[in-house]
Amino acid sequence: MTPESHLDRRSYMKAAGLAAGTVTLGATMDGALADADHNHVVAASDVHFGSPYSNDDAFVQFLSEDVPDLDPDTLVLNGDLFEFWYRGMSSTLLEYNDVTTQLEELVSSGIEVVVIAGNHDRRLVDVGRDDYDAATLAAPWHIGEEFYFESGGREFVAVHGDGADPQQADLTSALLCAGSDDLGKVIIEFYELINDDDETATTQENTWDDLTENLDIVELLEQPPPVDDDDYEPDAAGERPPAADTVTNELLDEYEEFVVFGHTHYTELGDRFVNTGAWTERRAAELPTRPQNTYVEIENGDVRVLDWSENGSSVLFEE
Repeated sequence: MTPESHLDRRSYMKAAGLAAGTVTLGATMDGALADADHNHVVAASDVHFGSPYSNDDAFVQFLSEDVPDLDPDTLVLNGDLFEFWYRGMSSTLLEYNDVTTQLEELVSSGIEVVVIAGNHDRRLVDVGRDDYDAATLAAPWHIGEEFYFESGGREFVAVHGDGADPQQADLTSALLCAGSDDLGKVIIEFYELINDDDETATTQENTWDDLTENLDIVELLEQPPPVDDDDYEPDAAGERPPAADTVTNELLDEYEEFVVFGHTHYTELGDRFVNTGAWTERRAAELPTRPQNTYVEIENGDVRVLDWSENGSSVLFEE
């Protein structure tokens, strides 16, 4: 098998994944986490493993070195951990088998791991249904679309945030996640051809938007009104993407808990919410001041946002 050109920087399939025959994903979220201690939580999102724009090596280093040093009770991977919109699910998971292995090691060390499905890896929530075998269900981490927890007597909910985006829909995400490596490669080449640009500045998801915008498969929601209180006065870095206000307002209207979310690839901290940011160079040219590798730490109910680098993390915002 010959790897695609944009995948050459990593092995197309990891030997461990091939030897195992399958890649273990995890058990669906249930009451097992209700009794666990979540006082110290680390959350990160939007790595998009499998995308050529992913800062994947940086995040692997974060998982293997920084998370063990932080020693949280719970690690929340808050959506779009993997990129299934233009990569096949199986090949992506096999290629990044070292990531799932690292998660297993964290669980073995006593850290609960929670994976939230995002619009780019929505198929993860299929794990735990009848068509998956018992061996897969025995995996040590948990997968769901919402995760409620308490820290320092404060109530939190972790979601990806795409459900609050009028440009997203579960049906659309499910269809885009059904693609294969070959289909994704064709779409990337098509985009570069029509734009006469070998340095593609727009990711595959934008191309899919262009190709599917006229399909009558979903009625887009109206933009939600601004929240009429002081909860949306965030600390933020640089210019806010257009979708950020819409997503944040809708989530604040939907949840009473402090909301931990991602999706917009833009980190910010408000009175009642925090965005975990992203680990990808997607839209870096449009948002040059946006930090690329960020995560959230919640300890004793206090929230702070950190900017990661291989030389150490620095605090961007804190309560």
